[in-house]
Amino acid sequence: MLRAKGFVQDENGWVELNATADGLTANAIPKGQEVLIVIGEGLEKERIEVRLKG
Repeated sequence: MLRAKGFVQDENGWVELNATADGLTANAIPKGQEVLIVIGEGLEKERIEVRLKG
């Protein structure tokens, strides 16, 4: 994975995520739409989904 970014909802509201090899930022935002984009090579969609859903 080279980068992941998007918007997710937790118990407190919407969060904007941005992750790279250099770090992760997560900022609260007032509104959002659940979407997560993962960028990289040789990614396995099913494995990523299982990991994210716990």
